[in-house]
Amino acid sequence: MQDYDSALESCQQALDIRLKLYGCNHSDTADSYYQIGRGQLEKGDYKSALQSFEQALDISQNVHGKIHPDVSSACSHIGVTKYRLKEYDSALHWHQQALDISVALYGKEHPDCARSYYCIAACQYEMQDYDSALESCQQALDIRLKLYGCNHSDTADSYYQIGRGQLEKGDYKSALQSFEQALDISQNVHGKIHPDVSSACSHIGVTKYCLKEYDSALHWHHQALDISVALYGKEHRDCARSYYCIAECQYEMQDYDSALESCQQALDTRIKLFGQDNEARSDSYVQLEFIRSLKKVCESSRELQSKNC
Repeated sequence: MQDYDSALESCQQALDIRLKLYGCNHSDTADSYYQIGRGQLEKGDYKSALQSFEQALDISQNVHGKIHPDVSSACSHIGVTKYRLKEYDSALHWHQQALDISVALYGKEHPDCARSYYCIAACQYEMQDYDSALESCQQALDIRLKLYGCNHSDTADSYYQIGRGQLEKGDYKSALQSFEQALDISQNVHGKIHPDVSSACSHIGVTKYCLKEYDSALHWHHQALDISVALYGKEHRDCARSYYCIAECQYEMQDYDSALESCQQALDTRIKLFGQDNEARSDSYVQLEFIRSLKKVCESSRELQSKNC
């Protein structure tokens, strides 16, 4: 239901009762702090969430010791919160802690270990350590293939993240293969209208653009746009991003009128969503003015050539 305010209120009532019944040093009290942290995390109150998860961790370690599922979960959620706070070094440390505990509890071939490797890779991406990120993604993929096989959303997600790393490193052909695998699995699991399918289409488009295959890139960005419109309607950030990418392809194909139209659609959507003071809106303005200027230059050049003839 995503009623986080009501959920937090209920969690707080549970915590108050548990504190009266059991005091601070009890697993149920730790669980209440953990659940409160999750609600705060979903609401974007990251500093409060961090405090709640740290309280859950302290109590869980006192009650269970350092090697316990509750301790691993608290470490993992501290890592997620640190990541949201853009403290990537610290987030990496906490996800590594969670991984070490999960390996000690279950061995390496466990969903929690795959999830930790996945989160570690996300931190390494942000730190621009792409080789390490790809290695972590591959470890997550290997575990997920053994646990779930090819036809599972987590497997698709691992292929998608590997593609991102390959794209960042400039290995476009490998990235394309990874995104295509992610797309095939996502379509099998979810059908054709799903956010994961849209993301895969979009990244295939980006990769095709990097390979200078602009016609194909345009097709894939249109695919992503159509799915996003079906999912969210036209006024959504993913639609704005697709229009922006479509404009880039049209610009490279020297279809300046279409590029201007697509860029304007991206700009209008971003202004409605974010207002005037937004970095994405600024990107659209820059793109729009650049295409307008280039169109004027091309038109002037054609007029000059016509006169000379």
